[in-house]
Amino acid sequence: MIKLSKNRILYLLAFLTDFSAFLVIFAVSRDLAEMNASMLKMGIIGGGCSLAYAISCMVSGSLSDRFGRLRLIYLGLTFALLSGLGCLFLRPDNQIYFLAYWGYSASLGLIFPPLIAWLNQEQGTHTKSHLVQKVLIRFCFSWNLGLICGQLLGGFLFPFGREGPLLLAVILVIVKIALFALSGKWLPLSQKTNVVEDLEIENLEVAKSFTTLSWLSNLSGTFSMSMIIHLFPLLAVSLNIPSQQHGIILASVRIIVLLTYFIMYRTQFWHYRYSFTLMMQMAGIIGLIFIIKASSLYTLIIGLAGVALLVGYNYFSGLYYSSVSRSDASRGFACGMHEATLGLGYAAGAIGGGLVGNLVGTRSPYQLAILVILAIMIIQLVIYYRSIKPRQTRRVSQ
Repeated sequence: MIKLSKNRILYLLAFLTDFSAFLVIFAVSRDLAEMNASMLKMGIIGGGCSLAYAISCMVSGSLSDRFGRLRLIYLGLTFALLSGLGCLFLRPDNQIYFLAYWGYSASLGLIFPPLIAWLNQEQGTHTKSHLVQKVLIRFCFSWNLGLICGQLLGGFLFPFGREGPLLLAVILVIVKIALFALSGKWLPLSQKTNVVEDLEIENLEVAKSFTTLSWLSNLSGTFSMSMIIHLFPLLAVSLNIPSQQHGIILASVRIIVLLTYFIMYRTQFWHYRYSFTLMMQMAGIIGLIFIIKASSLYTLIIGLAGVALLVGYNYFSGLYYSSVSRSDASRGFACGMHEATLGLGYAAGAIGGGLVGNLVGTRSPYQLAILVILAIMIIQLVIYYRSIKPRQTRRVSQ
């Protein structure tokens, strides 16, 4: 048997987790769209899914700091198997089916914050940020490749029935459980925490302030991306885009996200510079305008690319600041909050977009997303000029 390092096991877990998750998400959301479900219904179901993830992340991050990363991951895998079986064997006309769908999302919240914190354990904080970025880029590529595989295979399997993607998702969960069971002999069961900070107090406060800005960015970015995940299937069906092309489009968007991660990994010019956050928010707004006006597949892809830039930047920068601004003892909490703000943004986008879309029209949710990004930008500017910029000025003058 080939012995895998702890990090390789966790990277593989991240890949398989998003692979199975997006098989489930694709199958459920596309099935609802083809059954002519209202945008409000799709928004509520998708929003409940994201809200379950957010609540789970808030809890699991802190619990993993206290009880250990591995225990929370095992709990998440068990919950994923039970929920996945519920999605597979129950029918959409059974309300428990959607509870199982939300339960599957909650299982992801039990896995990812402990996994991220465990990957960055003993990497240090700001003075070893290059090590943190190396771990983050591998993690980001792992789960995004899983997401791409899930969307692609979901699109190709769905024409044969909703059971195809769901069955594959359950099989992948079983593979994950087997992976951890077989690797238990060399996977470290205890995770000691290091409470020593290697940041000066002033620098630490700047890092924590940028963490707050990144969490706010998560809310607006995922608010927009939520509509692409949960509501875009309706727009795709209205534009007569078949499920195969639907899957390819979503997978292509993730390639842009991956390129964004890679550029950020190879550079540092964006570190602690809010101007780059503003630029990415403007890219997201421009992308949403293209989606609103889109009448062709190519215009739609350009619009989705703008949103992908925003989400890619927000995710990597948020994960970076959450990691370098905390010691090992509290990194689970920070990673949990990072993932929770993502989930809250997804929930608000799906529910708010579904409500507005149901009342106004298929493209109106994307107009709402622009307003949300602008509102978050205003809040961030106030925080930046009142709290962060004075600290950065003092640091430069010292």
